[in-house]
Amino acid sequence: MRYNRFHKSTGFLTPTTYTQELSEYVSGLQYEDLPAEVVAKAKAILVNTVGAALAGRSTKAAQDALRIAAEANGGFGGGVTVWGSGEKLSAVNAAYVLGTMADALDWEDAAWAGHPASAAVSAAWAAAQEKHKSGKDLITAIVAAYEVYHRVAMHIFPSRERRLAKGIGEASWQIFAGIVPAAKLYGLDARKVNQALGMGCESSPLPTTYHSVTKSNSKYHEYGYRAKDGILIAKCVEKGINNNRDALDEARCYLNGMCGVPLGQQPAAGETDLTWLTRELGKDYMILKTALKRWPAHILAQASANALDSLVKQYGFAAGDVAEIQVSSAVEDLMALPAEKTAMCAQSSIPYTLAAVLTAAPGAVWFSEEMMGAPAVLELAGCVKAVGATIHSVDAYEQIRLNGNFTSEVTVVLKDGSKYTAQGAADAGVDLSAAAELFCLQSAGVLPEEKAEAAVSALKNIESCEDIAALAEVLA
Repeated sequence: MRYNRFHKSTGFLTPTTYTQELSEYVSGLQYEDLPAEVVAKAKAILVNTVGAALAGRSTKAAQDALRIAAEANGGFGGGVTVWGSGEKLSAVNAAYVLGTMADALDWEDAAWAGHPASAAVSAAWAAAQEKHKSGKDLITAIVAAYEVYHRVAMHIFPSRERRLAKGIGEASWQIFAGIVPAAKLYGLDARKVNQALGMGCESSPLPTTYHSVTKSNSKYHEYGYRAKDGILIAKCVEKGINNNRDALDEARCYLNGMCGVPLGQQPAAGETDLTWLTRELGKDYMILKTALKRWPAHILAQASANALDSLVKQYGFAAGDVAEIQVSSAVEDLMALPAEKTAMCAQSSIPYTLAAVLTAAPGAVWFSEEMMGAPAVLELAGCVKAVGATIHSVDAYEQIRLNGNFTSEVTVVLKDGSKYTAQGAADAGVDLSAAAELFCLQSAGVLPEEKAEAAVSALKNIESCEDIAALAEVLA
């Protein structure tokens, strides 16, 4: 408990110690503390995120981010290599590019609270390469990021009513996914980690998903910003910040701001739960509840895409054979055809995703102007229909939060009258082995096959790496 002039009733002491406990957890966490399944999950996330970033390297968002970062950097040069290009930048500018690349195809991880990997892995890699940290250090920092990110998100996670009315702050608490690994890898002690979390509270964006409503490509850059912010904040605290501790314990700071509650008032019942901040910390690993996606599309489109793919593999039909695709438990706000020929619109369209599954191998090609405008693809997408009761995405996410998954049933009606049905899950259980197989597909056209095999092998065995900087060449 520390001095806080706001708390006269408790002798000017902060009445809770949540931020302090999180900070001590981050600074004290060691690789040897981690269960084998947690290490395996962190490595799968690492492989998946690097693969998603490589796949997204050719997108306009990623190319723009690289140019912007080079301008901010005063030209190329620095201690961190941009995956897939060989160009070097400072850690802060590289983190921005890597974070943007990782989200550019919406192919990174997914949880009910958002996509922590784009900031967590990007910031962790940038800090690790800059400081010549080991693979074990990198994995430990990534795990710490996930454990804090999820708990911060859950302690202020909005009710269904608030999500429908005001959106969700998935790109807001994303800042903690960037701060924690950077702070860990820069060697900040618990006191300084506490200050860094305080700066995260002060610097977190407004809790809105306006980009999801408008389908703005600003979303991709926003995830890059959070990786960049994590590096900047850790560096700032490293140089010296004071009087910014215990911010998560102080309602006047983060809690009320994120919940939209006026100063001096309390959030409505069910809107907040401070106990989430340290609940089962170090015992119940939230990283294990994170899904990895098989397709570059919205997490809620994964269920029907996985179902359709299983039918194609079992029965061998092609796009030209399909008369209709029926989706049960369809996510109603994702069932429209893309309103515009943009990646954001296409990634949030179940009909387009299913048409893409039948048309081409997953990758950046799905969001090329040619494919998004192809009459055959759009005609096929128009054959996708919702049948039976639908579900809103808010409620589908709640199923993931409560049950660990979301499922959907797909029936394919062929032109010859044949009908085939399968059920698919949003989380298809992509483990380290599956992530490695996916990496070879994701990196195709960016890394030569031999280099891709060397890269995925190095990432799968990252705990053996003594210096992350030594892997720069294999990912360039």
